[in-house]
Parts: sequence; C-alpha cells; structure tokens
Amino acid sequence: MSHLHPHRASGSIHLVGLTALCVLLSLLWTATATAGGGGGGAKVGADDLAPIKTVERIFEDVEAPDDAGGYTAACPGDGRAMGGGVYFASSTGPVTTDAVYVSGSSITAGNDGWYGAGSNADAPTRDLIVSTRCLPVTKRRGGRVGADDLAPFRTVERVIEDVQPGQRAGGYTEPCPNGGRAITGGAYFAVPGFGPEPTDSAALSGSSITAANDGWYGAGLHYAGAPRDLVITARCLPVTKRRGGKVGADDLARFKPVEQVFGPLSNGSRIGGYTEPCPARSRAITGGSYWGAPGVGPQPGDNAYLSGSSITAADDGWYGSGWQVTGQPRSLVVTARCLPRTPR
Repeated sequence: MSHLHPHRASGSIHLVGLTALCVLLSLLWTATATAGGGGGGAKVGADDLAPIKTVERIFEDVEAPDDAGGYTAACPGDGRAMGGGVYFASSTGPVTTDAVYVSGSSITAGNDGWYGAGSNADAPTRDLIVSTRCLPVTKRRGGRVGADDLAPFRTVERVIEDVQPGQRAGGYTEPCPNGGRAITGGAYFAVPGFGPEPTDSAALSGSSITAANDGWYGAGLHYAGAPRDLVITARCLPVTKRRGGKVGADDLARFKPVEQVFGPLSNGSRIGGYTEPCPARSRAITGGSYWGAPGVGPQPGDNAYLSGSSITAADDGWYGSGWQVTGQPRSLVVTARCLPRTPR
C-alpha cells in the first residue's frame, strides 16, 4: 500500500528520538555557565548535533484481525539510535480513530535500531510504520557532535513478570543513576525467557519519558493465551563532568517540554494529534504518549490503548493517538522534550 507520511498542518511526522551530545572539544572546554551542577563549559544544543538519519521499516497491508511487527535495520555505520516510534497509517497518513493497537515500541538492546509491533483489530487494511532516528559517527568531521562523542548509555529496566491474559500492568523504571538523564526508552510485552513476540495480541496504554526526565513509564494489557512479561526500559545518559572527554547529561542544554492534552474524553472516545512545535530552532529529542485520569496522571490499570506514538518527521514535536473504554473520563497526553539551540 502506498501512503503518505503523517502530517501536521504544515509538516510531516515520523519518529523519534535522539539525544545528548557535545560541542567540539574547544567549545566543550570553554567556560560558561552550567545547568544542573557539573562543572563549566558550553552546553550542547540542537545546532551542535550531526544530522540525524532516519531508518524505517513498513509492514504493508496489515489486515484485520492480524498482528505485525519487528525491527528496523540497524543504524548505518555504527550510528546510535536515539529514539523511535510506531504508528498505523492509511494512504493519507496516520490513523487516529481506527481500532488498531500498538503492542510494543522500544529501542533495541544494542541501541542500534527500533522494535515495534501492533494489531489491526477491526479496521480497514493499514500499514504499520516502525522508525528510528540514528545519530551517526562523525569522528569530529564537520565540527558536529556524533554518536562517538557521547558517553555510553546506561540502561534502567523494570520487568513486570507473569502478566496473565487479560490482566493490565504498568509502572515506572527506577530513576537514572547519579543524576543521569533519560534520552529514550520504550515498553513491550515479551515471552518470558525469550523476548518480544510481535504476533501477540497486546496493547500499550502508555509509553513515555517521565516528567522529571529521569526514567520511563509504560503500561498495557495482553490476550496472548499465556503469561507474558511487560518490559519497561530507559536509556540514560550519565553525568560525566567531562571525564574521558565524552559528552554527558551535564553537558546538554536543558530540555524544554511541549505537551498536548486531549480531554477529558468520554468512554469510547478515539483521538489523536500533535504537540505544539518545539520553540524556534529547537529539536525534539524524545517524548511519548499515555492515557491518564484528569488531575491524577497515568493509570496503568485502565482499559485504554495507544494506536500511535512517534516523533514528527521534522523532529519538532510528537504525535500520539489512541482510544479508551474505561467507563470514566480520561485524557490522552502527548509530550515531547525539545533540545534548544544554545547561543554562542
């Protein structure tokens, strides 16, 4: 099936993610004010990053009732995946009101691609789009920050074991250690002792960076016919204080959040859309989507579903969609974290 990429009124969408990086060594060691307590030096902003490369896989013509999913190709040339996303699309772009579900969306264990899966429960034939953003290796060529300039990611993970068919589960990872900053993450159901199973009948109700940027939230339910584990994971950029010449969380400019709340919505509502764009010359690095109770926050026990969650193609915000049948008013929260340009 041919299709257009998701669009906001003036641009297109895709997926996510990216992250922390560094300025040239000369900039990194130039004394300026620091944010968040880690030594002097210029902060790394959106204009310091090497151009991001998109890697995408399209599962075409997913019919109802059927499941699909898998992995993108690896980032080229040892690049590092900074984020990603998953959504269903028709020939005109992402679908917001169909009975489709995202059952998994997460960075790979090797940080070199994205895993995504979903189910078409009762909709016309749709395409499932799995996408990631890759930061290339630069070896300092062109004066831009690349994957080889970043400190190694540290993984924090929570595994909710033996979730029974029809059972809802969810929660948060542990915070990133020692003041690290979450850059990307994800959630998926897995066969215990093995890994994700894209043909499982499952649905996420939330997958998003935490409000404090220090971990990941995930929630969902499954009807796989046997127990499954819900895996919630975050990739943390550690604080380095410039040790080893690598860029750490303390070298990044502060994230600026942009968020769109759809609701409160009544039982049975289906909705989708975009955050406001990141401020001028900023770039979306990470984000997410989740269903929550008005004035309370995420509700991992809710009977609610995501049908898409992804960075925009212009890297300037986030797209999210889903529907809820909780019997109570609920809101769909779509959020992005924007890395600003840093003045020199």
